[in-house]
Amino acid sequence: MGLFTLLLLFATSITDYSGTWVANIEKSQLETLPPLKSFVMKVEKTGPDAFLHTVDEVFADGKQEHEQLTRICDGKEHAIDSSAPKGATETCTQVDSLTRHIVGKNNGKVAYVIDAKLAPDRKTMTTHQTWFTPDGQVRRVRVYVFERR
Repeated sequence: MGLFTLLLLFATSITDYSGTWVANIEKSQLETLPPLKSFVMKVEKTGPDAFLHTVDEVFADGKQEHEQLTRICDGKEHAIDSSAPKGATETCTQVDSLTRHIVGKNNGKVAYVIDAKLAPDRKTMTTHQTWFTPDGQVRRVRVYVFERR
């Protein structure tokens, strides 16, 4: 196997977050009312830099939320293909082999910033999420600790 092929295989594997990720609610730091009972995120690789994210949340009051979006992690701004407001975009950048930086915007204004960090064993992932109001003030900060299932 040539060096170029080996490097290409390594580069492809460092961006792959595929799998089912279950939030450890007790280890996470959440500001959610009503309280969050469970959060499951399934990530499927759909292209060289594209991942389908399916998110299912269940709250303590029984309310459930389900969302799907395709995240393209190539460092470029892309329209969001989910139920996000018209004009919503996202930029996902692979910072290093274990870290992604994601910036979501609504009509050009930053709506959220997510930093996702895989543990070296790739069995856990911590996401630090900061959500902003339209005038740029911090609205909510959440830190999720996910375990791969």
